[in-house]
Formats: sequence, C-alpha cells, structure tokens
Amino acid sequence: PVGVEILGIRPVGGYPQRQSEIIPDGSLGRTEEADLPHGPDERAHVGPAQGPDRVRHLPHASKAATASLFNDQHYITFDGQYNKFKGECSYILTRDFVDNNFTVIVNYQSEDDWNSKIDSILFYNGDQKIEILNSYTVRYNSRPVNLPLKLSDATVLRLGPVIKVTSEKGIELEYNPLQGFLIVEISGWYFGKVAGLFGTYNNEHYDELTPSNTRPARVNSDGGDYLIAAPNEEDLAQLASLWATPGCRSTDNLAEPDVEDEPMSDCADLFKSTSSPFSNCFDWVAPQNYYQMCVTRQSTDGTICSSAQFYTRQCARQGVFLTIPDYCG
Repeated sequence: PVGVEILGIRPVGGYPQRQSEIIPDGSLGRTEEADLPHGPDERAHVGPAQGPDRVRHLPHASKAATASLFNDQHYITFDGQYNKFKGECSYILTRDFVDNNFTVIVNYQSEDDWNSKIDSILFYNGDQKIEILNSYTVRYNSRPVNLPLKLSDATVLRLGPVIKVTSEKGIELEYNPLQGFLIVEISGWYFGKVAGLFGTYNNEHYDELTPSNTRPARVNSDGGDYLIAAPNEEDLAQLASLWATPGCRSTDNLAEPDVEDEPMSDCADLFKSTSSPFSNCFDWVAPQNYYQMCVTRQSTDGTICSSAQFYTRQCARQGVFLTIPDYCG
C-alpha cells in the first residue's frame, strides 16, 4: 500500500499525466490555476472552467455526486459510467485538483499472479491522513485509533459493518469491508474540479476515462436508452496506470470476466425482471450497472447477495427502502 508519498497529477490536453516530482513530506502536490487549460478550444477536465467556459459550470454547482467501488473491481463514476478494473497497486480514486481539499486512494494487494484484492482505503482530508483497513482497523496519521474519532473538521464512525467518514470540506465516505463496497459522495462545489478513477464529474460521459480527442461509441441498453460504451479492458489498464502512485509497474487489469451460466439467471431476476423485488427503485437507481456487478465469474450466492445489499444501500440513499431476498438471510 502507498505510504506517505503520493503522486501529483495534472491534466495536459485533457489527459492526466504524471508530474516528475514526488512530495517527500507526505503533503499533496497542488495543481495551480496556471496549469489548467486557458485557451477557448481547451477544456479543463479537473479544474474550474476558464474564461468564456466558466458560466457553463455554474448551473450544476449545487448538485452532489456519488461514485462507488464494489467487490474490488466494479466502478461507477460520478457521472454514472460503469467500468470494470482490478489493479495490483495503489490508485487515486478522486482528488480535488483545484483547492487540494481531499484525495481518496485505493490500495490493492496482490494475492497471486492473477488476482488481487483491496487492502485499504486511504483518505487525505487536507493534511490529515485516515486509512481504513479491511480488518476494520482505522489509522489516523499512520497510528491506530479507536472510533468514534472526532477531528477539527471531520468525523469517523463505525455504523454496523460500515466505516463512515464525514468531512466539512464537502466529502463523505462509506466503506464496508465485509460486503465489499465503497461509496464516495462529494458536494456540487467540486463540479469540474476532480479527477481519478471515479472520473471527472462534469456531466460528460464521453471524456470520463478517455483522452479528450476520443468519443466512445454509443450503445443501446436493454431499455432502449443510449449509453456511452465504457473503455475496454486494455484501455482501462492503461488509463488506470496514469492514476497509479509511484513504484507501480503493473499495467494489468485483473478484473474477473462475466459468467455464462447459472448465476446470470439469479442476477437477472433481481436487476432485469419487472417482477423483481427491487423494481420500485429502478427509476431512482438504474439497475444495469448492478447486474454487471452480479454476473462476474467469481459470482457465488454470497456475491449475488452482496450485489443485492449494495443496491439496496444505494436505493436507501435515494429514500427508497427495499427488502433483501429471503435466500440472502
């Protein structure tokens, strides 16, 4: 897992690039306004719009956004794009590149040549470092602490299987190591100011994790709506490597592929059927991404139920309360 050194990244032509310097004292590198695109044909992907483009961002400023990571490999970005990636290193999930208020990092640990798992989630709240391990150990500035933890502008609580971090800087994390999900919500204040594996949060799907001069193909979903196709496995591995912390030499994507047999029918019953016990929430939380989470090769009854529990949690955040299927206990 990453230690006190983390990578500073700034956008160059709409594509994230590594900076040459690493901040040795554990502080986060700061992207200055001068580093962001200023020309009329340039677009800032991780900072506020400049010049005539600035007004385009203002109408969205009050809308909060949520991104999530489930079962080590299923990503839903702030703009709602689904990607499947599992790495072997530490990667920036999201970072405020304008005011440097926060950074969230996922630390993967290799189990063998073909598999890895999340070892911990690291959250920088300004200059405060909070790490949540899968064992439910919480470290503050590298030292284990008991919960609840009250800081000057943040709190860390355990609520059943969930570790919840709330920062007055406008970011909230819920991490559930037992059921394998992370949910990050950021204030609308950060519209157009963030980047990482959780995307750019600018209401544009086409540039979510791709170079600025590339528009992914539009594909038809089961419901007839047009969606933006996610990057393929090879592209995701390349893009993820741009958000890796120093020392990462892996360019592999270890995400498990979809299954082709029995678990798919159970997943379809939950996330595709009009008679699903979850159908009351389909208009509030689109089920397609959660179906994809459900049908990986590693699917078991436990994984299917974890997908169901994750979906019901997301629905509860929207004020729709569902009941878990009986076979999930």
